[in-house]
Amino acid sequence: MNEQVEIQGLKVNYQVVGEGRPVIILHGWGSRASLWTPVQEKIASCGFKVIVPDLIGFGQSDTPLSGWRVDDYVGWFEDFIQKISERHQEFKEPFFLVGHSFGGRIAIKIAAGRSLSLKGLVLCASAGLPPETSLKLRMLSGLAKSGSSLMTKMKLDWLHDSARDFYYRLLHQNDYLKVSRTMKDTFRLVVEEDLSGCLPAIETPTLIIWGEKDYIVPIDQAHRFHQAIKGSQLKIIKEIGHSPQLEAPEKLVELLQHFFQKPNG
Repeated sequence: MNEQVEIQGLKVNYQVVGEGRPVIILHGWGSRASLWTPVQEKIASCGFKVIVPDLIGFGQSDTPLSGWRVDDYVGWFEDFIQKISERHQEFKEPFFLVGHSFGGRIAIKIAAGRSLSLKGLVLCASAGLPPETSLKLRMLSGLAKSGSSLMTKMKLDWLHDSARDFYYRLLHQNDYLKVSRTMKDTFRLVVEEDLSGCLPAIETPTLIIWGEKDYIVPIDQAHRFHQAIKGSQLKIIKEIGHSPQLEAPEKLVELLQHFFQKPNG
């Protein structure tokens, strides 16, 4: 069932299914709540109330007036929880938080900040760590910085947006190119933030789920998360890529249910 609420002056659309222990799923960049419906319904059928919001800037939720950082999404989410708990009393209690890709970035900061009480944390193909620096990346980064400086000196600031688009195209960051200017600013602000310093602060029981053939957020990132988050579990799903909710929904649900049913979960 779709419901809507206003948070910080912005309309937020979210799906709610089931009754029981509370679970919230934060989708990835360029995605929307409806793409999680099959997984949401299967989890709910086992005695959970599952809410999946369209994150601000995606799906049927409003777009911010200016670019947002991860902290802006965290503040928005804290307000969202407070608001929906008025309708759904279960979310006044500790809840399970699942973050996929970009949603994982938000989930990491929520868990590290401890402003909300979490029952368990699931990072599914999560973003948040800088990639291993390659020669290509170093060269492109250097070119981008040199080009930006040159355009400023030559009073060609109007070229910045086109140059930035070209830079992200070279890096194959197609997600950056598929959204509005405001969300392009958001993308840039979000990906520039390294969350590795947040990981040691996470004390919530954590499950890390990754696709063996994830080429968007490579599997080495999964091992880095696992090493940095004390007591975390790592589960690799074979023969799939970046989107287990679409590529292997039954296996993903199996892993989530097992984690949710554990005594410490």
